[in-house]
Amino acid sequence: MYSLNDRKAKKSIPDERKMKQNDCLNCGEPFAPRHPSKNYRAAYCSVQCWHEWQINHPEERFWRFVNKDGAVPAGRPDLGNCWLWTGAIQKGNPVFCTKRPKGSKARRFSYTVIGGNKLPEGWRLVVLCGEQRCVRHSHVEAVPRKEITRRSAAPTGENARKTHCKSGHELTPENLHPSYPNRRICKICRRRAAHRWYEQHRGATSRV
Repeated sequence: MYSLNDRKAKKSIPDERKMKQNDCLNCGEPFAPRHPSKNYRAAYCSVQCWHEWQINHPEERFWRFVNKDGAVPAGRPDLGNCWLWTGAIQKGNPVFCTKRPKGSKARRFSYTVIGGNKLPEGWRLVVLCGEQRCVRHSHVEAVPRKEITRRSAAPTGENARKTHCKSGHELTPENLHPSYPNRRICKICRRRAAHRWYEQHRGATSRV
């Protein structure tokens, strides 16, 4: 058991950790960090300075979570090595929260800010190397939404890549039914189906 005098003497011993002063990365003012083990509390004097620095220095924050020593994709060796994202991953996509530019996707930030490219309205980014953690702007391609559907392995993508209907008619713009702008309906097959229906319900002779 410590006596009262021992406790007072222990409290009077100066703590070197408390006496150490750091300069805030945002405002530059010296301060004594309360929790030196936590990086954001040891580098900023307040939570407000921490948030301001995050908003005003998005590129520096971005490079903190990028590992440029990724592997070269086997399918596309011409693209070079990948830049692997070491930060947060949400639904299989690298997440980078920032107010500039609008959005929270790390690939979008790399493509627009690091690469200096413009992303048209409504277009999406497709990874060419196949690595979901890759954020290198040269490994990303901007394509319209219809092109993403056409490239997918889903049934919608298989149907979008078809050039002929089930009857063998070519699906050209002239042969598509105008009443279905979001679907590719063969005009010849549609006309034949209409004649068959008329034959069954009206008793008329088909012209085809």
